[in-house]
Parts: sequence; structure tokens; C-alpha cells
Amino acid sequence: MDVQLSRSVAKSKHAPAQVLEYLARSSDMTTRRAVAANPTIPLALMEKLARDNQWTVLKAVATNASTPPHLLKHLASHNRDTVRHALFQRDFAPLPDEVLETFVHSPHVEDRRLLTRYGHPLPQHVLQQLERDPDTQVRLNLVWLQGGKLGDDLLQECLQSQDPQLRWTAAKHTTSAETLAALLLNDPDIGVKCAAARNHHTPGSALVSAAESLLAHPGDADDVKALLVSLLHNSGTPKAMKTELRQKLHRPLKTLVNAELVLKGETP
Repeated sequence: MDVQLSRSVAKSKHAPAQVLEYLARSSDMTTRRAVAANPTIPLALMEKLARDNQWTVLKAVATNASTPPHLLKHLASHNRDTVRHALFQRDFAPLPDEVLETFVHSPHVEDRRLLTRYGHPLPQHVLQQLERDPDTQVRLNLVWLQGGKLGDDLLQECLQSQDPQLRWTAAKHTTSAETLAALLLNDPDIGVKCAAARNHHTPGSALVSAAESLLAHPGDADDVKALLVSLLHNSGTPKAMKTELRQKLHRPLKTLVNAELVLKGETP
């Protein structure tokens, strides 16, 4: 059968089971993937395709609305993250409990992090297990998921983490003036420094010290602009210092506005 015709037939919801079984043995991966994505395929054929050696075929099985729970659980333990994570694309229905349990106990931390960003409500027993997860980011995501506040213990974990994203979170949410001053003046990551510079609990003395250091040692241009905008954004930075920053760094207003947009993740 012609390859293009095979692919077309494989997608048809009206294709006979015998034809789909024949096409599932095709050497053409795209044809097998089309069969795997077809919601009308027989269970026995789905079982076979769930053990295909091509990850794109497995992904099609994972996102097929007709795939039964025991095969979804099988794919949740696959050694390839692209296959496992395809299960989170099933936004048309919640994942079965046995699949959620597989992810809760996954040795892959990104699986558990994705679970906390899952679009459907998680059962209470799953939430309780995630609350005890050894990964700080998992528990942090859970706090945001449940609309809670960052507790002192979790905040300290974020501050002590080697992950700058976690320290950025701490810099954004802490109200400790001492902590913010230390992050602004000593943290090696520019994103963390910027978050501390924008936090209105950061003491003025630290803001001034950061500005003076910036003027004396401009460093990388992108870092300079990012930290400059953050310092200008904070109402605690003295007005005279803001004027001096603009004057001595010779940054046009348009450049400052563009840097502000970059910090917000927008395109100038």
C-alpha cells in the first residue's frame, strides 16, 4: 500500500480492525503513530503499540483518549521522559489514580514537579505524599498550587539552595531586611539580585550599596541594565541615587523601558 494512503487510512475512525492491525506492522513509523492515535483501535493492538520501539508511537498511545489505565501506568514508568510527560498532555480527562501514584513515587524529580503543575485537581492522598517530597521545588510548587504562603522552613530551604530559581523565589517573597541585603549584595546570580532589588522590604542602605557598586564596576552590559532597572523600580532607592544612576550610566529612557520589558518576559 502507498505510504501516504497508509497514513490516511490509519487515521480513519472507520478503518476495519483487520486493516489497522496490518498497518500497525508497517515499517513506516508515521503510519504506526497514526494507528496508535486512532481512538477506534482494538485493545490488543493498543497493547502491542504501547511497546513500540519508537517514542513518537508511544506518545500517540499516551495521548489517545481510548488508552486504558493499565497501559497509561505502563507508560508512566517508561525510561524516556518524552513518553512519560506526554501523559500530562491528556487535558481532556484526569489521569487515573494508579498513574498519579506512579508519578508520585517516580525517581525522576521532573515527573513529580510536573505533577504539581498538573491541570486537574489532585486527590488528597496524592497531595499528602507530595507534601513530604524530598525535593524543595516540588513542595514549593505545592504551596502555590494550594494558594498557601511560603512558610519559614521552606523559605530557608530556598535560601540555602544551589538552585538560583529557588533563591529567586525567596528573594521575591521574604520580608527579612537582613536576608534581602545579603541576597542583593552577595548572591552570584543576577536574577536573584534583581528580585532582591525589587523587593520593597530591602533596606535603603543595601540599595545604595548595590547602586554604588554598579556605578564603580559596571560589569556585563545586560546584567547592568537588569539590575539598574530593578533598583530604579524600588521606591526605597533614594531619588538622588536614581538620578545619578541614569546620568553616570548614560542609559537612554528607551533602553531602560526595554530592560523593564525583558525582566517581565516581554519583547521590547
